[in-house]
Amino acid sequence: WKIELTQNSLSIPTGLQPGNSIDASAPGRFYFGIDRALQGGFEQLTFNAENAVSFKGDVTIPAAQALRALTINAPVIESAGGHVALAANYVNLGNQSIDTIRQTAQTASGGSGELEVSARHVDLTGHFALQGFKSAKIDSDGDVRLVGIVKTPPNDDEGVVTKTKPPEGSFKVQGDLQVHARQVVATTLSQYTLDVSNLARFTRHDTPSPVLSAGSEITVKAKTIALEGAPTAPLPGGALKAPLGSITLAADDITLGEGSIISVSGENQLIPFGGTDKTG
Repeated sequence: WKIELTQNSLSIPTGLQPGNSIDASAPGRFYFGIDRALQGGFEQLTFNAENAVSFKGDVTIPAAQALRALTINAPVIESAGGHVALAANYVNLGNQSIDTIRQTAQTASGGSGELEVSARHVDLTGHFALQGFKSAKIDSDGDVRLVGIVKTPPNDDEGVVTKTKPPEGSFKVQGDLQVHARQVVATTLSQYTLDVSNLARFTRHDTPSPVLSAGSEITVKAKTIALEGAPTAPLPGGALKAPLGSITLAADDITLGEGSIISVSGENQLIPFGGTDKTG
């Protein structure tokens, strides 16, 4: 139900004594110290929770030669206050459930927590939100990809599966969001929303490249949207791309800085698109 992560604490709930019922002290909770996993030299770390993955205090998962992929799979990522730093070659944050109840827009809440993500590639998946954080910074050497999820279609009154809807997702932050990447893109047909209560800033560090996806819809909602570096750290404006799709920016104040790119062009690429029907 919930995974609670600390840096090095023992995986034992406070107050649990020999002979006590585990459920009484920690109903549906799994406690885990990150240092124990790092000592194991694992290539991949995945934390799956039905309700939330919660960070207690300062937690750092540093870039390590052995750790290639880090996945946090939950509708909510929580902080009890502290600095959370996640680094790996590949990082996937979000909600991968196909259940129609779990895969819905979540509620974000503010706090004193800070989230920093650093990777060669970052995926933001499905509907999820931060709770207890005041800011989130995502730094990708390559792209930040927005990945919508196709939910299990419901049945109608006669038990017939209704039409499948396009993949969708949203990432909600009660505070500031900063994304530094080559470009921000979405997977084919994904309808994805970045919903930020204050500042959403996008910068880039490299020349954007053609995107082999099509028909996506990217929406950014914030009080202020800035596709430019901060005054104290001038950087080229970020790149948002949705080939043959749409991009919507909704804010009280929008700044498109030098080098910023908002594009729905296919850039003369041959883009794989379509699907097959199962028959016979």
